[in-house]
Amino acid sequence: MGGLPSAALLERFATSLEELSIAGVRLSSLTGLPRLPALRCLSLPDNRLSGSAALAAVAEACGATLRHLDLGNNRFAEVQELAPLAGVRVESLDLF
Repeated sequence: MGGLPSAALLERFATSLEELSIAGVRLSSLTGLPRLPALRCLSLPDNRLSGSAALAAVAEACGATLRHLDLGNNRFAEVQELAPLAGVRVESLDLF
């Protein structure tokens, strides 16, 4: 199974990274996602993400600046799973 890019790589660019795409790598968890204070666009389509824990990790890591979130073709089944995003000012959310 795939996973997040190495923590060292993400942390190296953490303060300046504005866009991150991790698509189609069978990602099932966002454990270890570091704080990404400049991230505006996060693209995670075609993975195996599900549950509110994955979205809580997104909100924790980049909630203040995140504007575009692509979660298309993952395994989210209930609208309640989106609850961790309630305080995030996402302008565009793709779940299809």
